[in-house]
Amino acid sequence: MIPYKKIIVRALLLAPALCGMAGCTSDFEKINRNPFEVNDQERGRDLYNISAAIKGMQSFVVPVEEHLNQFQEVLSAGAFAGYMACTPTWQSKFSTYNPPADWNRAPFNDVIAGVYPKWEALKAATNDEVALALGKLLRVAAMHRLNDAYGPIPYSKIGASTGSLTAPYDTQEEAYRHMIA
Repeated sequence: MIPYKKIIVRALLLAPALCGMAGCTSDFEKINRNPFEVNDQERGRDLYNISAAIKGMQSFVVPVEEHLNQFQEVLSAGAFAGYMACTPTWQSKFSTYNPPADWNRAPFNDVIAGVYPKWEALKAATNDEVALALGKLLRVAAMHRLNDAYGPIPYSKIGASTGSLTAPYDTQEEAYRHMIA
């Protein structure tokens, strides 16, 4: 191989590495921040982060999302569930005690995954006793219905130290004692 071709090949191989090293900077996050995007400090204005967490938790007390509302309110455990039902031709339904597995687990999974991240966000956003008291009340309002519908639920230890949604289950009595406390 001719020497100048070796130099060109080495330069072409070395160029991406040099560009990569030059692209590294300690201000990477600041330089690449979208100027039109809201940051954490801006979310704190007008108490948006607090109100968003409270509204989010509120939407799981009586679910507002259509499918979850059907599963939790209309078909299974709502006040008027006995007056509303599936069409008679459906083989799997709550009224015959054989709902499909995804219908049965949706209220549990969706409510826990919806309430607890918002509860943790509320606790991280404020020390205001009134906002936290409202958050506790909404957490209890959403979770006591799960406790009645499913029996033992993760309540006292969920998200306590790690923020994880997996936790040991409390008995119904233990969960209610924690809710009352």
